[in-house]
Amino acid sequence: MSLDILDALEYEAFETPSDIDPAKFPVIRDVKDLPILASAILSDADILLTGDGDFRDVPIEKPVIFTPSEYYDLIAVEDL
Repeated sequence: MSLDILDALEYEAFETPSDIDPAKFPVIRDVKDLPILASAILSDADILLTGDGDFRDVPIEKPVIFTPSEYYDLIAVEDL
């Protein structure tokens, strides 16, 4: 993936909450990844890009979870 593509992506930085109640969020295989998932949900992110396989089976509609290659394939098709 070209760095030019990454430079073109819009993003916003947000803080991870210091106290996260796991009961308020979807189940994720590795609980150590919960702060990332909670941050994406609480910030109302549209997309979560991650290569971490623990996010593959998270039962959630938003944010949509993509691997970097899946997202690249999506935006490459849209550019045609």
